[in-house]
Amino acid sequence: MIIGSNCGNTLNQVAKGDQRAYEKLVRCYTAEVYAYCFKFTKNSYAAEELTQEVFIKLWEHRATLHRVHTLEAYLFTIAKNTSFRFLQKAARDQRCQQELWYHYQMLPAASEAEDRSEALHQLAQQAIEQLPQRRQQVFTMSRVGGLTHAEIAQELGISKHTVKEHMIQAVKALRKYLRPRIDAIIWLLVTSIRFW
Repeated sequence: MIIGSNCGNTLNQVAKGDQRAYEKLVRCYTAEVYAYCFKFTKNSYAAEELTQEVFIKLWEHRATLHRVHTLEAYLFTIAKNTSFRFLQKAARDQRCQQELWYHYQMLPAASEAEDRSEALHQLAQQAIEQLPQRRQQVFTMSRVGGLTHAEIAQELGISKHTVKEHMIQAVKALRKYLRPRIDAIIWLLVTSIRFW
């Protein structure tokens, strides 16, 4: 059985139900599992929750640990599956869809020259291009340029209320455009992450 060098034979002890060994294992790998979950969610709270869930599952299935050959691979497989289920659930929640989409559209045109990241960027750009010109301009100034509603209003010579209305309608339109494509978005996101 191959496990982390800092943890010795901890996994064997956990498999036998040793709670102290389990706590040691959790301390050894919490930071790595958290970082891995954060790659999926881009949300610290969600990553913390998913990290806890990973270690709960590890304990619940401790009786099968004698069959594990590589602890890191086993933990990251649990983390990947748990995170993927989180994204699937988020895809059914409208507020989460908006947050996920915002993350996707902020991806660079190419991340480490990976085609999937380019596909995500293009999908986000297509969604933005569906907006009327002024709404597209307002949305881009806000989400990409980071300007406040007041700054946009001053720059374009319109009221803050008009800016707010453009943003509300833009989010509705983008959500409508992206909702039928959410499965593809999740798949692209998951397959663009470099697994351990």
